Amino acid sequence: CGCDSGANMNFDRLRLVSDIANFGAKTEVMLATSIPEKPGEFKRFVDVLVGDEKISVTEFKYRYAMNESRMAYILFSVEVDEDTKQKESLLARLSNAGMDTIDLSHIEAAQRHLRHLVGGRARSFTGAIPDERILEVTFPERPGALGKFLSELAPEWNVTLFHYRQTGNLETNLLIGIQIADSQFGSFQEAMEKLDYRAEEIDSTAMDAFGMFLY
Repeated sequence: CGCDSGANMNFDRLRLVSDIANFGAKTEVMLATSIPEKPGEFKRFVDVLVGDEKISVTEFKYRYAMNESRMAYILFSVEVDEDTKQKESLLARLSNAGMDTIDLSHIEAAQRHLRHLVGGRARSFTGAIPDERILEVTFPERPGALGKFLSELAPEWNVTLFHYRQTGNLETNLLIGIQIADSQFGSFQEAMEKLDYRAEEIDSTAMDAFGMFLY
């Protein structure tokens, strides 16, 4: 049988096979949206983004940036069905919600490079971000899992960093920054246990390296 063939196919290869199999059915598009930099807006953005169509999000890049405009900028990718004008419907939905969005799908430089440049150091005229914790969260890669996770965060905790890329595996790891006071960390852990998601703070050795680029 095929199990005895000795084939060596890792998850990255399986992702490639999956992408080829889906060619013509779904198209990944890259977009950039601006939203107010305040607690709860990231969750509202995700709710508008996914909508009733339950669009599949394949990528999120965001880093806290409290500047004079008080606007946050999010780079993200989603899978859409071109035959049903799903992208046009999404852009209209974001526009109606007051979320200015740029379609980067046909800008080759953005496709090749921009996703690797988003993030970096937190930009704030207020100084260090109080009570920020950097965590790695493991959750099942299935429709609704990301929204369910964010629903538990809002409005108690403010998201300051978000780095997610769909892998095609059964589980996904995302890197997230959240403002959680010491007195609230127990409540956060209970929320993760309720979801059955694993959330672990980046250890001190790793934070030495992360801190070189995040602060």
